Amino acid sequence: MSFQNNGEIDQSDEILQFLNNICMNDDSADVLFIIENTKIPAHKVILSGRSSYFQSLFFAGFSETKKPEIELKVPLDAFKAILKYIYTGCVSLATLESHQIVEIYDLANQYGFDTLKTIILEYLTVNLTLENCVSTLDAAHLYSLDDVQTSCMKFMDCHSNEFLDHITFKELPLTSLCALLKRDTFYAPEIDIFKAICNWSTNKPDDDIKEALSTVRWSELSMDDYLNVVVPSNILDSTQLLNTMNRKSTNKTGRTQCRIPYSQKHIEENFVTTENGAKFICGEDKPNFGIYRKYCVYHAIDGKVYSKPELRRSKYLQPKDSSIIVDLGDVRFINYIKMLLKDDDSRSYSYYIEISLDGKKYTRLFDHTKYYYRSWQNLYFKSRPVRFIKMVGTRAINIEKKRMAYKWRKIEYNSFDVMELQAMFTKKNYPEFVDGVIRPSKNVAKVQCGASIVQGGDGHNNMLNENPNKFTCHEVDSYILLQFGQPYYIDSLRMLLGNNMNQSNQYSFYIETSMNKSKWQMAVDKRNETLSGWQDFDFEPRPAIFIKITGTQSDNSFLCTYFECPRNLQKPKFKQSE
Repeated sequence: MSFQNNGEIDQSDEILQFLNNICMNDDSADVLFIIENTKIPAHKVILSGRSSYFQSLFFAGFSETKKPEIELKVPLDAFKAILKYIYTGCVSLATLESHQIVEIYDLANQYGFDTLKTIILEYLTVNLTLENCVSTLDAAHLYSLDDVQTSCMKFMDCHSNEFLDHITFKELPLTSLCALLKRDTFYAPEIDIFKAICNWSTNKPDDDIKEALSTVRWSELSMDDYLNVVVPSNILDSTQLLNTMNRKSTNKTGRTQCRIPYSQKHIEENFVTTENGAKFICGEDKPNFGIYRKYCVYHAIDGKVYSKPELRRSKYLQPKDSSIIVDLGDVRFINYIKMLLKDDDSRSYSYYIEISLDGKKYTRLFDHTKYYYRSWQNLYFKSRPVRFIKMVGTRAINIEKKRMAYKWRKIEYNSFDVMELQAMFTKKNYPEFVDGVIRPSKNVAKVQCGASIVQGGDGHNNMLNENPNKFTCHEVDSYILLQFGQPYYIDSLRMLLGNNMNQSNQYSFYIETSMNKSKWQMAVDKRNETLSGWQDFDFEPRPAIFIKITGTQSDNSFLCTYFECPRNLQKPKFKQSE
């Protein structure tokens, strides 16, 4: 007992000791459970107060309600552990075998102890070893505990090579063996998997080895594997051997052939790093990649390229590479590529990206040759195994103002320049798509998202930043042209007209969108109105790369202090300075 100066009395230790003393004690017990011919005394009020299962059993009018003895078909030791938990909240797992822990988990599931289930599952997951993973899987399968089975399979995935050589691999039941080897994430050399199946069969002579061999991905075996290992094993007869070799050449299984290394840490992790074994095998100026805006990998677009990306007006040279290819160092399961195109000016590119498992046969992943893209590229796709990523630029242009004249000219470049590259499997912020185009939920008219004012008057990107003291403007007979980094499906925008010195000015204008700067679609038409300050507009949803804002007044420059697309109604509007 403890006494605090604030008047609080704590006798919880004594209460807990009392409950521990009466647990499975005949004193005052009012029910007996018969389990495996053993009588276990208990107290209805305690059990029903802790578990809805026992509440229903004792007081819901079942036949057991008035019986002094109730027979249960459950494991004795597991039931004793659950009773201990009911009375005291304590369970000792450290001294138990894995199958006993699974039995306790099953009873916790039956009796509605969700917190205990979570703790046991975490304990099993953390304490899985090569020695106990098979016995734990067997017990989980017996009791149909899907969560525990999944944890065991993931553990085997993460330790695939060691597990193949471990003695417990031979103890796998046929159904568990096939389920494991069918997983794409059980990653090991296919010839090692074949050898492990052969060794397994010596311990399981009564099981059907043909079913186990059906999980082998024959197309992943080399001809040397066939000649030096498969044929001498005599596991396959001549007909089966010919069938597997034919399957290797045709690969008509309809299943992803390549296995992918499984590791939870690889989620949200960039694979394009030297630490992960990635390297550039094609492209000029190959650096240790990933250093933002310091190095550049590039390739020639039309057969010739300037000597360095930073020296565009230097002499030409003949490049060795006509694409940029990165080898991830291993097969990776990815669904997201993030790429930074050279963006220290208003340069835009057309390009396509292909992927491959073997570096020989490539599949087109993105075809961005029809339009122009700039700066950051956020490329999402259905997750798939990838080892090689090929990036090919097809065109590069820039729009810049001529010296001593208010005119713009288009400049063609001869190289495709990548400043940074990331490839990963992500679960975060996976966007909504409309006809293959990202529909953003947040403002993408930001420099950080790759947006830029590529043509217009003074102030350049000022209106894309939240600074009420700076603005972007254009003079008469001109316009402000905003380019997104990539196409977005948009339907709204917000803008702040005028600036601190011209808050009373009224503006007439119209806003158009385009994918190619040739065909324009009206979004906002305010040519017959005069507006100032904050403006919110909704318009017909459409894909867009370019937004053109044209002021129509002849006596004032058109000024815009802030621009947002799509608009964020939850975000407060900042105030202009007085």
